Amino acid sequence: MTCNEAALAALAKATTIKGYLQAHHAKLHAERIGNLEAMSAPSFVIEREQQLLDAALDGELNISDKCDCLAHTFVAVDWARGNGGKPFATFTTDNGDTVRYFPLAKHGRFLTS
Repeated sequence: MTCNEAALAALAKATTIKGYLQAHHAKLHAERIGNLEAMSAPSFVIEREQQLLDAALDGELNISDKCDCLAHTFVAVDWARGNGGKPFATFTTDNGDTVRYFPLAKHGRFLTS
């Protein structure tokens, strides 16, 4: 199983917001590694991306979570783009709450409810 397949498998079986975000970031890094290898990027660039992939698979997340939302289980996730064109995810939790994740926010990734 390749890194990308492992990341996709983890993404499919994620039930918590933290698990989904770990798998999502792992998938993005795995895709980026494939693209870098396809264009014959320098080895130090690929190695750094591999370190980021390993960190994502190990569960290291650098997300500001003021509402302690990472442990919530979710039923649905919808990705959309804001007025500035930046993507964000809206998680619907099992108790009906809405949690938003902003991966490209100006001062870093964060969750809000």
